[in-house]
Amino acid sequence: MGANHTKMAFQLNVSGAVILTAGLLGLAIGILGGALPAIAATRLPLTSALRARG
Repeated sequence: MGANHTKMAFQLNVSGAVILTAGLLGLAIGILGGALPAIAATRLPLTSALRARG
């Protein structure tokens, strides 16, 4: 709703390049977000990692 109760409208055009870029960016963020904790976990000794809480 705009001023004086007027409505605003717009048209959203999503091209294939935008979808591809967003997908690749999401994939990269997911890989980094999963790989960094996994690398940190490999540095822990197994027995202490199993005993750790939280």
